[in-house]
Amino acid sequence: MDRYHRVDLGGPPQVRRLGFMHFEDGERRWQIPADQWHLIMPDHGGVVQFGRLLLPFEGGSVLLLPPRAVVRLSFDDPSLSGHWFFLFSPTEGTPFPVAIATNTALGLEYHWWRDRFTYLSAWSHITESHRTPHAWSLLWRIARPLEGIRLNPYVKMAEALMRDRMSLPIRIDELCEEIQVSQSHLNRLFLDEHGVGPKRFLLDLRISRAVNLLRTTTKPLKEIAAMVGIPDMQQFNKTMRLSVGLSPTAIRYNAAAPADYTAATPELGLPPQERPAYGDRSLLKYAKPSP
Repeated sequence: MDRYHRVDLGGPPQVRRLGFMHFEDGERRWQIPADQWHLIMPDHGGVVQFGRLLLPFEGGSVLLLPPRAVVRLSFDDPSLSGHWFFLFSPTEGTPFPVAIATNTALGLEYHWWRDRFTYLSAWSHITESHRTPHAWSLLWRIARPLEGIRLNPYVKMAEALMRDRMSLPIRIDELCEEIQVSQSHLNRLFLDEHGVGPKRFLLDLRISRAVNLLRTTTKPLKEIAAMVGIPDMQQFNKTMRLSVGLSPTAIRYNAAAPADYTAATPELGLPPQERPAYGDRSLLKYAKPSP
């Protein structure tokens, strides 16, 4: 079963990083930052795992991995373990939701795109203004209309209500009553489509929105906390620290730096004292993806 992600492509994405990555041992584990998506273009086949999804892929594919995912990527032949990639954040204020599959085969087009990114990565004078149009074009190339890929209308209705009411308290049981579906059934539907239940999906929405606002606006922390439905500042700080690994203030002050914080989250089974420091990816190598 294909898995799709909802991504807003109404405006050019903010390309955080672009380049080539090689794994010496043919496998790597890492966590994607809370406000970014990770697009990968592997030349050779292998397996990618995040959440409950274990997905084989062929060379010439495009993999799109969601924010905060704990990823394990391995290649069939360790000597050929490398891929082009870029990290991006959708532009705030330009909603145009589309669906993008976790794995898309480009066929012969792949070589053209790979050459584009090789060029963009190789020349030091190439700036973000050059990279962004190519990244945006590739995302549109693999995008599909959102309405055509929903596995179940209950998931679509629940997501819409969560996004529309993010600033308000939301109870999953009341949400289920409103859309006329049992809570256990909705939980199964979310697990099938997103790999997490509706409660966790809602929390991820709130956190992702908060991180984006902290990085791209000067709104007061209290206002941002209210906008994402966690108005209690003590709870807001605690939630961000546990989920992202940084306080809201630290996220804001690091907004101009490369956004590569990769904090282990509670579901990884790591106690707080073992969570990695800002920017230290090596400490995640023993982290296990969520079952």
